Amino acid sequence: MMRTSSAPVGELLSIVQERHDVRQAIIGLGGTANCDAGLGMVLYMARFKVHMPQIVGLYDAGVPLLAHAGKPSP
Repeated sequence: MMRTSSAPVGELLSIVQERHDVRQAIIGLGGTANCDAGLGMVLYMARFKVHMPQIVGLYDAGVPLLAHAGKPSP
């Protein structure tokens, strides 16, 4: 079984933040190899106290990860 995580994105943001004064990060989301909804990234950043004021996620699919209560996912 292959295990994937978005934790390396958090590590990359940590490295960039150490070297530059970053106020915003724009991250492309998507792909089928990873579906942790960015949790690995958030946990990495929390663990190592990475400060990133604003993160913007870009995506190309309109399918929600979780359906609304009582409604089927499209």
